[in-house]
Amino acid sequence: MSRAPAMITTPETVGMIFEAHRARHGGHVPLVSTSGGFDPLHVGPLRCLQAASLLKGENGLFVVIVNGDGFLDRKRGFVFMPLEERLELVAAIRGVDYVVSWDDGGQFVTGAIKLIKPNIFAKGGDRSTVDNVPEYGTCVEVGCHVVFGIGGSSKVRSTSEMIQKMQQTKV
Repeated sequence: MSRAPAMITTPETVGMIFEAHRARHGGHVPLVSTSGGFDPLHVGPLRCLQAASLLKGENGLFVVIVNGDGFLDRKRGFVFMPLEERLELVAAIRGVDYVVSWDDGGQFVTGAIKLIKPNIFAKGGDRSTVDNVPEYGTCVEVGCHVVFGIGGSSKVRSTSEMIQKMQQTKV
């Protein structure tokens, strides 16, 4: 039995969906979110997404915030995979309910968190302490618990290292 891919939509729409879901379930339902560039998507982020999706339980929802092309260009000077492809790949992962893109000109997803208002924000890999999750304060502000170490508390593979290796390889 196959399942439909997650819905690719906007943070505003997911915020409304989450609010309605809260109302239906008396506010006692996990509404989970995570974020990343996923450029390229590899085993590290995949494990994080799969593990984060388990936090939603039976009646919860899981939204993935995908950093836009501008974010990646500002961070490292280029985009490896266009946003539309990254959104489609993330949407195809089992357990993901919604996928949104975010790029407000900054390097954090605090604005998306304010719109979506999840009650769990999951971070994996090297984002393992309050000090290296820039969105932590915003999560506290909206009543969202941050869960660290999702999919493993160490970075399985570094996207930057993968890209550097590819750039050094001569064809």
